[in-house]
Amino acid sequence: MQQKTLTPYINLTGVLFVVLSLLGSIPTASAQISTPGPILSCPGHNEDFNSMVAMPSAYRENLQSIGNVNSTITVNYSGFTPQAQQAFQYAVSIWQSVLVSSVPIQIDASWEELETTTLGSAGATTLYRDFPGALRPGLWYPVALAERLTGRELNEPGEPDIVASFNSNVNWYYGIDGRTPAGQYSLVTVVLHEIAHGLGFFSSFDVATNQGQWGEETGYAFVYDYFIENTSNQRLTNTTLFPNPSASLASQLTNNNLFFDVSSSNNPATADALPRIYAPRLFSLGSSISHLDEFRYPAGNENALMTPQIGRAESIYWPGELTLRMLSAIGWRTRTPEAGDEPIAIFPNPTNGTLTVDGFFEENITGLSIKVTDLLGKELLTSSLTGARRYFTQQFDMRQFPAGLYMVSIYTGQQEFIHRVMVTR
Repeated sequence: MQQKTLTPYINLTGVLFVVLSLLGSIPTASAQISTPGPILSCPGHNEDFNSMVAMPSAYRENLQSIGNVNSTITVNYSGFTPQAQQAFQYAVSIWQSVLVSSVPIQIDASWEELETTTLGSAGATTLYRDFPGALRPGLWYPVALAERLTGRELNEPGEPDIVASFNSNVNWYYGIDGRTPAGQYSLVTVVLHEIAHGLGFFSSFDVATNQGQWGEETGYAFVYDYFIENTSNQRLTNTTLFPNPSASLASQLTNNNLFFDVSSSNNPATADALPRIYAPRLFSLGSSISHLDEFRYPAGNENALMTPQIGRAESIYWPGELTLRMLSAIGWRTRTPEAGDEPIAIFPNPTNGTLTVDGFFEENITGLSIKVTDLLGKELLTSSLTGARRYFTQQFDMRQFPAGLYMVSIYTGQQEFIHRVMVTR
């Protein structure tokens, strides 16, 4: 896989910080710090894998109900045949059933001649940092995720959030039944893979002249980078351990022993369940770090979608539990269609900064109020939202409070949800 990087720029508009009664000192909606995102090109594996990873049955049933679509993804097609467009749209429907966002995600997709070995390429058009709702300061977020967190459009009207290209010269299988024949590549599988990159499944890490580095030319890491760690639970963006750039960082990036710390997300995992990252001895820009390990998750494994290369006769119709946990860690809300699914998500928990309270309901609710209290019931922060809504995202600045346990109560007029939150220092 190759990664193309556009020339970065910084666009500062208006005042960067404002004091809010709810959030304290955070960026205003008018302060937008942005830079173009990277485009990753994905090659195919020239081997028949004869494998199939199916979507869990609950999700297959969910796809048949329009009412259970949890986000809106619109695609502007250029050059696609009707068969190719149908396969692409099926992959889109899978992501719509999984992701929760109140802001539509727009994709510009082109069907064109690419390099012989390339199946497709994709990336976020723009990255944003320090926007209202950002879970962590000083990190670049892909625009689709930034819009989800801030609850509004950030790009210019009509500008896509994700761009993707697919090789018209590939021997594609357009079916949606998962029976990809020998010698053909599953278009549904490759589209699922490329959309994941556009959603934020990509890194800025690089190795050049034995120097490892991150941040490209901006000096700021991608949100994905923040979660990369070694077997000693040392984050690679910790410059007190691994200066940026440095030979020590290069050694880490090529030690074939890196992981993604999903334990920091709303879906904690034990250490032995952390996703293993692709980090071969020879660094490959666009493939290394930006994928799951090819050998740990071979063809047929439920987490095989986001490995560096898709093989022939390999059908994967499911992002995989690890991919979903990784997306949750960087800030996406993913949802299962099972009965009794908790409509409230609070993350990160524990937190040492901003706390996000995220709601997604089956029907519109009114009279929403949220309050943060200490364990004695003393009210510390409150927020109220008027009007009918199915979605909401609210952030609370917890930096002003000492370490310890706090209670977050959400009232919908008909229901009350209470969560414990740990603040760390």
